[in-house]
Amino acid sequence: MLQATQVSIRRSGHILAKDFRPISLTSFLMKTLDRMIDIHIRENTEKQHLSNAQLAYRKGRSTETALHEVVCHIEKSLHFNQYTMATFLGAFNNVNAKSILSSLNSIGIEGDIRAWIGVMLTSRTITAELSGT
Repeated sequence: MLQATQVSIRRSGHILAKDFRPISLTSFLMKTLDRMIDIHIRENTEKQHLSNAQLAYRKGRSTETALHEVVCHIEKSLHFNQYTMATFLGAFNNVNAKSILSSLNSIGIEGDIRAWIGVMLTSRTITAELSGT
């Protein structure tokens, strides 16, 4: 079984541990705290000036809003016999934790919350298991 898994991993081009996205199983207490902080940030950033391009932490906006905007732009281009070029980036996989904390500071998120988020971004460990190993 392990050999078959190794072969499929090599064929897919994923070799390094960072190539895999683990499923994170956290306790209900951690999920509750995470949700409380999320609500706090959303309530505080609603009052801040955010770019119109900002979709996170804005009421009535989501990833569906972003997809809708992209599809509308493509449909408009097709209607006028034009081309559309798009670039999709996996930004959250590569963003620096210091940049996130700096942004949180610039919008006025309290130091204790920034510190907690910093710890969650930089100090957590992952334990992986495959076939009992």
